[in-house]
Amino acid sequence: MPLRSAPLAPAELAEIIEQVLTLGVPIVPTTKFRRRGRERNFTIEDAIEVFRTGTITRDPIWNETHEDWNYDILGFDVEGQPLTVRFAVLPRRGGVILISGF
Repeated sequence: MPLRSAPLAPAELAEIIEQVLTLGVPIVPTTKFRRRGRERNFTIEDAIEVFRTGTITRDPIWNETHEDWNYDILGFDVEGQPLTVRFAVLPRRGGVILISGF
């Protein structure tokens, strides 16, 4: 079993979120994110707005299956409704994976 990497520091997460908002780094939605979006009426655009308006809400969560850290950010969607987006960071910090929303 490989060693678990350390979670990203808040400043590192802030830098990645800034890249999402300004540089157009990849945003990859999972099937689960798309399914939850249909069930709860949110889209990738809503997730981007959460990145713009939100704050990280809890300690990182280790995902044993994918062997990466998941982060929750709470903000507001494009309609002003509260939305939490769970995401992971792509390898080499090349973007984000949208895991779910709630």
